[in-house]
Amino acid sequence: MNPERPPKLSDGALYLLEIARENDRYRVLEKNAAFVKVLDFGEELIRVCKREGLEGLFLLLRATPPPQDFLTITAAALHEIRNRTDEYVHAGTPGASPVRDFDRHALQGFAEALADLAWPNRNASDFDGPASEVFVSRLAQNDPHTMWMRTLQHYLANIFQDNFAALRMRERVPELDPATEVDLRLVDARLLAEHAMKLYKAMQSDKDDPEVLAFALYQAINETLGGRSG
Repeated sequence: MNPERPPKLSDGALYLLEIARENDRYRVLEKNAAFVKVLDFGEELIRVCKREGLEGLFLLLRATPPPQDFLTITAAALHEIRNRTDEYVHAGTPGASPVRDFDRHALQGFAEALADLAWPNRNASDFDGPASEVFVSRLAQNDPHTMWMRTLQHYLANIFQDNFAALRMRERVPELDPATEVDLRLVDARLLAEHAMKLYKAMQSDKDDPEVLAFALYQAINETLGGRSG
């Protein structure tokens, strides 16, 4: 795909994206503190797993006792991200907005991305997920951009599906394909996330910067909606 050419989303996804933009009173969907901190922490997590292993993970999470499986690692990671977001907001740092409207989508998107990489064959009978050693080994096989791509996809999918539910689309359009909600996540959100990553790589300097990725997502959404908005 040409980086200048936006993806072709389904009509339903485009409608939900327009609704998300209209409802975003403070224009922070792409650049809110929680989203930027999620991206920042995801990059650091991958680097630590690659370079410092299990010991580095425990130091990063600052959890006592050290988490022993996917479930407790994810809980500790989300706690750390919330703390970093609070510190960022209270410091009055220029950059990402302190508005908290999208915290849930960002944090949930991070957890879902983490599961994709560390627990790919999860099933309903396993509640705790892989042990911490397996977690570190699997994350070390990935790079920060893969983590970012998955986080973007799930973040967008969560926004799509939240609006889908709020608008009661199943009640309004009962003949909708049964796979619609799944396709919003696996197809539409993925296409938009891929486009944002391509724009980011075209903008990227020597060092990765989550705020630049947030801007790339802003550009990707504008292009996908057919022009600048807000």
